[in-house]
Amino acid sequence: MSVHNVICAICSERYRMTDQILAGSCGHVFHEECLERWRVESRTCPICRSDDTVYLQLYLDFEEPPPSQNQSQGQSGSADSGIESVESGTEYSGIMREYENLLYETGVYREEIEYLNERIETLMLRNSQLKAKLEMSSDSD
Repeated sequence: MSVHNVICAICSERYRMTDQILAGSCGHVFHEECLERWRVESRTCPICRSDDTVYLQLYLDFEEPPPSQNQSQGQSGSADSGIESVESGTEYSGIMREYENLLYETGVYREEIEYLNERIETLMLRNSQLKAKLEMSSDSD
């Protein structure tokens, strides 16, 4: 069984072989439908907020690589233990890929939180400036 841990940053779904996938010139990758929904609201990249990103279709190959000779022969015991070894190795590598993806996502979300906090501070400052101007104009009347 194949374990694919490449996921769309917008919907968090794993990519399937039949999905239409777009890669931005900024390096971020999304399902075409997810990106289209995002771009209705914002023309920037959902991850890095780049506003001049060009998107191209990406073709991913999800075929499993052939097992190495050592894994397919098994080191000891029956042929079944060799198969179990390959399956557990595949499972372990799938778990590690998922772990690495989660670490990456954590970094992306931290960056997003920092960006949003900076944006909130900017908007709060702008709001207080506008309130001050409004109070000054109402006092002068």
